Amino acid sequence: RRSAGRGAGPVAAEGALHARGIARGPPAEGGCGLRAAPMARSSASQMMLVELADFIRGLDVYQPTIPEEVVSYLLATSGAASADPHVAKMIALAADKVLVDVLTEAQAAAKNRRRAEGATGPDTELRGEDVLWSLRRRGVTIMRDLAPPGRPPRG
Repeated sequence: RRSAGRGAGPVAAEGALHARGIARGPPAEGGCGLRAAPMARSSASQMMLVELADFIRGLDVYQPTIPEEVVSYLLATSGAASADPHVAKMIALAADKVLVDVLTEAQAAAKNRRRAEGATGPDTELRGEDVLWSLRRRGVTIMRDLAPPGRPPRG
């Protein structure tokens, strides 16, 4: 007997999906073609499937910052294309989350910088160094910094 792992074929893969409570079927309009398999599940598993279905329905009304077409193009050019339209939206949602996190952290860094400089007032100017700091915290490095520490960016 072959396991449902690598090289096991589509029948074994379908069995593995079914064992996890997922079955393939014809996609509903705008759907992904996956549905809950008719089998006994724990209430936690059922809750997770309901949450997943709600999440996928929510993707239909979500308008990402990065258009789906751009994400789909990037997926296709990287060799990771998907026929499921929700994949591009999920990736766009993740990109939006990272963007918001970077900007929120950069804004906090800018406020701290202004406070250290003794500046007052409600306006906080976001500088390249603030964004670079936030990106570095996430492991993203830019080859050339926009400005040395303590100096305004060139421009």
